[in-house]
Amino acid sequence: MNEESTDSTSTFSGFSTKTESMIEMIPVQKIEITKKGHLGASEMRRIGVYFNDELDFIRVMMVNKIYKDFVDGYRFNPITKIKLFKTIEEQHLYGINDKLYPKLHHVYRYKVDYSFYLKHREDNCDFRFISYSAPTSRPVTIGYGVTHINDQGLYANTVESIDLPPTLISIGNSAFEKCDLLTSINLCNVISLSERAFADCKKLKQINIPSTVKIIGKECFKGCTSLSSITLPSQLENIGKACFLGCSGVVNVSVKGRIFKGLVSYHLSRFISRLIIKCKNIEYTISDRELYGNNIPDGVSLIGDECFSSISIQQITIPTSVKELGNKAFSKCTRLHQIQIIGNSLQILGTGVFMCCYELKSIELPNSINSISESCFVWCRNLQYIKLPDGITSIQKSAFENCKSLVSIELPNTLISIGDHAFSFCDSLEHIVLPEKIQHLYEECFSNCKSLKSINLPSSLIFIGEKSFNGCVKLNEVYWADSKNFTVKISLRIAELLWKKRRSM
Repeated sequence: MNEESTDSTSTFSGFSTKTESMIEMIPVQKIEITKKGHLGASEMRRIGVYFNDELDFIRVMMVNKIYKDFVDGYRFNPITKIKLFKTIEEQHLYGINDKLYPKLHHVYRYKVDYSFYLKHREDNCDFRFISYSAPTSRPVTIGYGVTHINDQGLYANTVESIDLPPTLISIGNSAFEKCDLLTSINLCNVISLSERAFADCKKLKQINIPSTVKIIGKECFKGCTSLSSITLPSQLENIGKACFLGCSGVVNVSVKGRIFKGLVSYHLSRFISRLIIKCKNIEYTISDRELYGNNIPDGVSLIGDECFSSISIQQITIPTSVKELGNKAFSKCTRLHQIQIIGNSLQILGTGVFMCCYELKSIELPNSINSISESCFVWCRNLQYIKLPDGITSIQKSAFENCKSLVSIELPNTLISIGDHAFSFCDSLEHIVLPEKIQHLYEECFSNCKSLKSINLPSSLIFIGEKSFNGCVKLNEVYWADSKNFTVKISLRIAELLWKKRRSM
């Protein structure tokens, strides 16, 4: 089949096959094995729908005489080319360039727009993926047959209310964003609501999420300031971050079920808990902080992106329920000097989570963290000391860049890689002891550490990035655990220091 319909590949008896969604083509049945231990022709036909091209079918036909005519049992073509399949009743079209055979019933399996559907719906054909975008900003009616609304399909449209067709499956990114006059919408049988699908719909008053919905994207209803009533199904598998950010006017939340697994803001969780329903994933958002203050409540599992960014706090306590700190959650808190993390539940540090916390001098991280995120402590210019707990395997790009006062850092034995610029411009750092299991030092990871005097290079290293120690003007001692078997590509200066050390031994 064509690439558009392929999700991943696997191997069956030497043939390239697909693991795409073909369930709607044929019913899932247990494949029977013949008495001789071989697959029968009908069983091979079921497997054949996952093949990529004609060659796969020809190979099977040559394997055994029982498969010689197995392709004659197909009622549709499982691949683009139909020459092999002489008995098919319908032609499946997998791409816009597929040749149309007029005598057959046609099934369009690739994405077509609504205007194409209207033009050809009376023809002898069916459609599986019909997308829609409004031609103008004026109010529209979305007709029966549409399965998907495109990204920004009705962006800033002047529609006030809309009933979506029962055929609709998904709503794209920003599809109804900034529809300022929209007050109500019937979601019918929708399965997926994408990122910012209804963001900044200022007049939307209530939303009833049907039980068919499994996924709600990030910031889906962000900025819906008039939203006062929400109904959520218990079957929701995922609610994106900041989904209801800025919806501070919500006074009624209804949930069907006893345990709600989706991610909800702290404000919404308070309404849900009144229904004697337990929320398993609670996000503390910017709106929550504005409503409930700077003390993080127990039960919160995620501190939202930029939740405390740029506010004047001096200390913060992160409760044991918190598992993740969002991107830039505490960035630019220029007066923050004390962070207490309770327990060992915290697992994820978002990008730039503590960046530009100028007064932060030290922090103790729990053993539950396995990575220091990109730009995590960048420009924490007063950070002097940090001990990284065992379990951390990577320090990401620019994690400690421009930590001008950093004198000492203890690296765990579990550390495997140090990212680009991770310790660049750490002017006060004099010595680094790399753990024995470390394998990668990426580009300029210690560049311009002007006070760095010595460093050890363990024999486990398999990569040292270009200019890793550029600008380290005081570096005069480099230790290599196995100086006789040095195979890693290094700069000329590091090579000279290693040679000097070896000659002095």
